[in-house]
Amino acid sequence: RGAHHEAALPDPPAVETTGAGDCLAGAMLARWLDLDADPDKLPEALRWGVAAATIAISDVGVRAIANACRSDVERLAARRP
Repeated sequence: RGAHHEAALPDPPAVETTGAGDCLAGAMLARWLDLDADPDKLPEALRWGVAAATIAISDVGVRAIANACRSDVERLAARRP
C-alpha cells in the first residue's frame, strides 16, 4: 500500500500549534470510521485530519477548533488536491 503524504494547507496561516496533532488524529480516525475503515480510503481520511489541524492552528489555544463544525472541516478538506 505504501506511504501517503499530505502537505499542510497554507491558508489560514498558522498562529499557534496547540492541539494540532490531536485534531489531526481525531478527525482522521473519525472520517476513516465514517468510510467503514476501508484501508483504500486512508488518504481521504488524512485530508480530513490535515484540515482539522489547519483549523486548530489558526488561533491561539483551542479557540478555533472549539468553534469549528464538521462543515468547516469538509470545506477545507475539499480544497485539497
